[in-house]
Amino acid sequence: MIKELSISIRTEMLKYKRTYALALVTLAPLLIAGMITTIYFFKADKLVKPGTNGIAGMLDGSINSSSTMLFTFYLILLTILIHQVEHRAHSLKDLLSYPVSYFSTYTSKWIVSLILVGLSLVLYIAFSLMGIGILSIKHPDLIWFDAGVFMFFVKQVGLVSVASLMLMGIQFLIALRWSNAIVAFGVGVVGFMTAIILLQGWEYVHYHPYATGVLSYMSTIGRVKVATSQYLIFNIIGVICLYIGGYFMWCKRRIV
Repeated sequence: MIKELSISIRTEMLKYKRTYALALVTLAPLLIAGMITTIYFFKADKLVKPGTNGIAGMLDGSINSSSTMLFTFYLILLTILIHQVEHRAHSLKDLLSYPVSYFSTYTSKWIVSLILVGLSLVLYIAFSLMGIGILSIKHPDLIWFDAGVFMFFVKQVGLVSVASLMLMGIQFLIALRWSNAIVAFGVGVVGFMTAIILLQGWEYVHYHPYATGVLSYMSTIGRVKVATSQYLIFNIIGVICLYIGGYFMWCKRRIV
């Protein structure tokens, strides 16, 4: 079973060479890190007080905008692009006809999706570090590398990503089930909009899968009372349930 799964994973990864999904994985973190770097490159003297290190404000602005909106739409678009590769090629019928178990074909899709998200997060951290290096050369008196601040930023990125697993799982299954990309994108937009509205004061908003990412960020800076671990546990349990439910949905597919 392990050998079969590893073959399915390698096959699944080959599908995304020269695709929009892979382009999004590499370009999205570059765009976000590049945007905040560009702002501080030209406006650091107005954004940072003399004698203070602007790295904290720079990284906080980056993770704040990412967790609030950008990472949500990144996951929505990525899950759509991942499955559109097969939907457009009408290759799901061929996939189900292979002498490979449903478990391997289904699980490999989850694993490769998580690998792509993980790669994007690593690139985001790397590009942010490169941005700090550029800014420390341009504005050495206003921005310089601080290991403690940067490691806290890395921790925040990890927490936000884990706290967004349920969101990813929902979008993953919707994009897998329906070939029409508008359906998955529409559900994602509705989920995002309701999360933004409910964040204004609903007491149970911490159970909204499209809000837990930003709430986990807010928890790391003490802006909400709910412990960060609650968001992580909720998402881990939620994504496991989605994986199991999606597996039964996958097993019901038939070659037509």
